[in-house]
Parts: sequence; C-alpha cells; structure tokens
Amino acid sequence: IGQVYQGRLLSGDEVVVKIQRPFVENKIKLDIYLLKYLSKRFAKQYPELAAMNITGLIDEFSATILKELDYTIEASNINRFRIMFKDNPSVHIPVVHTQHCTKKLLVMEKIHGIPPDDLGALQAAGLDLSQIARNGADALLTMILKHGFFHADPHPGNILVRDGEVVWIDLGMVGTLTVSERMLVGKVFTAVATDNAYLLKEAVMGLVHVLGPVDHGALLEALSRLLAEYSTAEMKEINVGTVLTEVIEVLRGQNMMMTSSVTMLARGFVTIEGVIAQVAPDISVIE
Repeated sequence: IGQVYQGRLLSGDEVVVKIQRPFVENKIKLDIYLLKYLSKRFAKQYPELAAMNITGLIDEFSATILKELDYTIEASNINRFRIMFKDNPSVHIPVVHTQHCTKKLLVMEKIHGIPPDDLGALQAAGLDLSQIARNGADALLTMILKHGFFHADPHPGNILVRDGEVVWIDLGMVGTLTVSERMLVGKVFTAVATDNAYLLKEAVMGLVHVLGPVDHGALLEALSRLLAEYSTAEMKEINVGTVLTEVIEVLRGQNMMMTSSVTMLARGFVTIEGVIAQVAPDISVIE
C-alpha cells in the first residue's frame, strides 16, 4: 500500500514518512470486486462453498483493508495506543506528528530498535530475552482483554525492541472487541487452560454468526476431542492461536462462522506466538 522513507523535521526530530503508492486504492477496489464476483460464481457451482460464506469473509476483508488506505485512521490508532500504554514503561508507541499527516501521508517518530527475530543483536545488547517475550505477550493480552483494541498483525517487522521496551509499529491493521466479546474470549482461554469443553462451547456460541442448523451434541463432542489433544500437554506447549484456529474449523463444520474480530485475533495469536517461540520458547501466552 505504501513506501516508507526516513526523514527529518525542521525541528531536527528524526521521523519515518509513509507515502501511499499512486493509484493503489483503485487497484485494491478492483481486486475486491473481482474476488466478490468469483466467490458468487463459485458458490453457485459448488454448494459446499456457500456454507462457508466466502462472500461474507471478503466483505470483512474489504472493510479492513479499505480502512488501511486512510492514514488518518492509522494516526488515530497510534494515538489511541499511546494513551492505552502511557503508564507502562515496558511498552512504547511512536509519536505521530498529526499536523503533517493526510489520508495518503503518515509522519511518525523514527525508532532505533532491534527486530525481535534478530536474537544475536538482542543478546549482544545484553537484553533479557525471556523478559522481552513476557512484555510482548502481556502487552498484547492487555490490548485484547483490558481495552478490546489490539494490533492485528504483530509479525517481527511490526515490532522493535529498544532498551528492553517493546515498540509496536505499523498500526494500520487493528482489531476491536466489545466488552462482551472480551469476556467471552477470556472464557475461551480459561476453558482451554482447564480442559472444560462445556465452558468452551458456551463461550464460542457467543462469538459466532450462525449460518444454518447446529447439532449441539456433535459440536460439544468435537470440542471435547479437540481439548483432549491438549489435556496431557504442559501449559507452555499450548498455543492459543493454534487452538483458536482449530476451533474456527470445528465451527465451520457446524454452519457457524466466527466474528471477524475473533478471526483477526486468532491470526494475531498465531503470529505473536511464533515470534515468542523464537525469542523465548519457555514463555507461554496461555500461562
């Protein structure tokens, strides 16, 4: 969507300048139109695809990526995250120079940090890798369970480590959760940690769109089998993202689809747990 450059303000402050590529909005809208056209044709030709509500998924994807085309939204996201973590010394959110931002131009503080997957550089800087991983996991869980507003694309290119602080950058793709969704997601975590299929079913039923008839007995059995796979595993061996992804697959087989916010959440967990596994394999998000 954009290209990123280094710059310097007249004040002397180092900044990063993100500039939107020419005509990219038209290209993306055309791609979305083609995806919708093809999904409708395939749904008619292959009835099993209709149950997956692919057109609905494309609509959700469309809404997310079109928001990313407006850099004033990203600037607003950055300022919101700064307020959320203003009293947390282990997290830093870059300053955004709002007065210089437009829909196609974003100007923010330049961060001199180390990517979390550069273990050699982190160790050479004398940093505590376990503490960094714990700070990153705590920050993401704080976003999700306390504020209901989270970084939805936490891959190593969107995180930096500076003097032990975890710095979150590229905040265009975010997810939101209502108060009730936060409570239900917390129940999902508890259900997985305690091997409670009844609690898991109760929680996920509040996080789905029902597209057709549901066999509740079969659903409970499927969730019980899923949890049984983790019942003998140590807590640190359980990946939240993997479990959420498997739950989503079970629900699809029962004519249900997770809300887009929870789907984004699952993807975010898969990503962040991959980063944590590289930095400090002994740290577990579920713990």
